[in-house]
Amino acid sequence: MSDRQREIKARIEAVLAARNRRDWDALFAEIDPDAEWEPIAESVIYRGREAIIEYFARWDEAWAEFRIDAERIEVSQDENWVSVAARYRGRGKGSAVDVDGNFYTVWELRHGQVWRCREYAQESEAQAAFERRR
Repeated sequence: MSDRQREIKARIEAVLAARNRRDWDALFAEIDPDAEWEPIAESVIYRGREAIIEYFARWDEAWAEFRIDAERIEVSQDENWVSVAARYRGRGKGSAVDVDGNFYTVWELRHGQVWRCREYAQESEAQAAFERRR
């Protein structure tokens, strides 16, 4: 792994850590202010800082606890794409039901910052999307 690939991996880890803390300024220190986020559960793309923060805040309203941790991060050879296998854990706010599962993301970088993130429920779908861009 090159030094640049290590930097990219650290950037993705910083994004997830900021997301877990709900620290939007730290999150957008790593993400382009005009970034796009495409969640699994919705057929919409959130564009820009305000829309992405609103999406995350709305999502967080349902959870007493919620966090995402990267289990595997793979950076493409051209260093423009990243594949992340992530684990989420949480407890519902109203239900107190615990959740624990996996999801997958493919990230596109532009000028060293996260430009796009697309979420996938199935690892095979995420890997296929990542492989097409390698």
